[in-house]
Amino acid sequence: LNAAFVREIARPKIEDCEGTGIDIVTSIDRDFGTNSWPKFECMDVMNPLPMFLGTDGIRRHAVGVGLTPLDNGEDVVKSMSTSMLLRVGLPLHLTNELETCHVDNKADRSCWDLANKYGFQPVFDAGVERLMLIVDDGSA
Repeated sequence: LNAAFVREIARPKIEDCEGTGIDIVTSIDRDFGTNSWPKFECMDVMNPLPMFLGTDGIRRHAVGVGLTPLDNGEDVVKSMSTSMLLRVGLPLHLTNELETCHVDNKADRSCWDLANKYGFQPVFDAGVERLMLIVDDGSA
């Protein structure tokens, strides 16, 4: 797949794009592996994100941009696009309540209890590795 992409991208360049270079950037979920892709270089290792697993088996992000809040067991999953499912967030009522938790140890524990009360268990991932492959540095 990468070879086909490189062949397509290596066709003669438009004049305005000469000397700009071409690269491929991708991310690997570190729960499933690390950089073993030939010629790709690791650009960054991103920290794990806090996530929760609902009783419906759907993993929800606790923080992030572009999240789609989803109640536990809500029956709209079949009508959601793949990109929406990949960015599912906690229900708004729960995130609003979690905002009131403090970072001291006693309150920290109550935040886990609060999420559990709504049927959500914390999930601890290993973060993401961002990789880059320089196909054409633009010097040719």
